Amino acid sequence: MRLPFTITPFAGLLLLISLLTAGSASAEPLAWNQQQVAKTTADLVHALDALLADPELQSQQATAMQQREHTAAVSSARHLRECVQTLRRKVNAGYDREESFPFWEQCTELRSDIQAYARHSWLPEATDKRANRAGDLIDTLGRYYQGAE
Repeated sequence: MRLPFTITPFAGLLLLISLLTAGSASAEPLAWNQQQVAKTTADLVHALDALLADPELQSQQATAMQQREHTAAVSSARHLRECVQTLRRKVNAGYDREESFPFWEQCTELRSDIQAYARHSWLPEATDKRANRAGDLIDTLGRYYQGAE
């Protein structure tokens, strides 16, 4: 059964928000583990690569405003990927939690930007798994940085 067009954008919007919404706010912090953080950042870079390579990520939006917001969200996701890549390099170079925290903060700011843009855009359901995977990895990384502020 095909959903009416008015419901489909809302369903797609929920998919992108799942990437962006911090789901681990109530989850227990994780003890710092250099190797595990390095692995998680590498996994997140790969997850963001998969999401950004998904041709359905470039779906046309219903209105010009939605298209601008969606384009901005995708652009911010590309910047997030680069930010996570930088964090990955720093952690691999031996930066501990406190030294790498400013780079993590930049990543969380980009996630907030994406969330703000995503309120006005939608994604096809096919990107759900990729967005959820990236969101889960961001949440896991956030647990390593809880309390480091």
